[in-house]
Amino acid sequence: MKVLIIGLGSIAGKHVEALKKINAGVEFFALRARMAASLPGVKDIYKISDIPSDISFIVISNPTSMHADAIEKILHLKKPLFIEKPFASSLPDAERVSRIIAKEQILAYLAYPLRFHPVLQELKRLLEKETSAIQEVSIYNGSYLPGWRKNVDYRTSYSADSELGGGVHLDMSHEIDLAYWLFGKPDTAKALLRKRSLLDIKSYDFANYRLYYSGFLLSVTLNYYRKMARRTIEVVFEDKVILADILAGSIKVNDKISYKFIGNMEEMYEHQLRYFMQAVAAGVVPMNNLDEALQVMNLIFCEHETEG
Repeated sequence: MKVLIIGLGSIAGKHVEALKKINAGVEFFALRARMAASLPGVKDIYKISDIPSDISFIVISNPTSMHADAIEKILHLKKPLFIEKPFASSLPDAERVSRIIAKEQILAYLAYPLRFHPVLQELKRLLEKETSAIQEVSIYNGSYLPGWRKNVDYRTSYSADSELGGGVHLDMSHEIDLAYWLFGKPDTAKALLRKRSLLDIKSYDFANYRLYYSGFLLSVTLNYYRKMARRTIEVVFEDKVILADILAGSIKVNDKISYKFIGNMEEMYEHQLRYFMQAVAAGVVPMNNLDEALQVMNLIFCEHETEG
């Protein structure tokens, strides 16, 4: 099996390691714009014409703002696409590329690995069997951007630059995808985006989304500046409260632990790739396909106010 990678950053490294566990004989090729540090076992190529004709699929993991151009350049290969979240840095780009991919009838999958996180899969099972009415939902993800990447100045990362696709609303769009995956499409959505912290960045460091469903309101809060990281989903019912703590790997019902995952959370990347590869082999449309990707993009870029 041969895999082409476009964008050889930290997330690409996770996909490479996961693929090696799935298939030790996989051959990796990285399409590079210039000479740069590579990864062990990955062959760098610099021209589209040098891409092997028999690659199995393509991983798009370059900065979000470059997704659309990269996809358009390799669509003629007609290979399945594994696209890092989010789909694009703007809704028009996402819609344009989606139309082209659909026209070429190429299988495409948008990578939101938290759908494969054991805690969140357990939460989904609990929600699907719950009969009590939801009163409210709060999704929260706050962490400190300068501590995200070892040996990298956060001010030079794509996260710090809105023109590269940075900003919490894109970087942390996992939470918007989780809202859609767990609770479906809301009736309406509104957001507030702002840059208010002391971080030296040119992107939004705070976002608050309000998703309106029939019977309840779901709020999503995201930030780059919380030094004591927290990542939770709280669902308030008429008779109970379910709290999923992603970082702790636990679920509490009325403050009592009902589920605890003890293992390697990084395995979700492997599970996600296995799922994608099975869809490719079977020729079936996966979840997180183009239709779902555009639904999530519409939520990310919903009606919003901005500050700062």
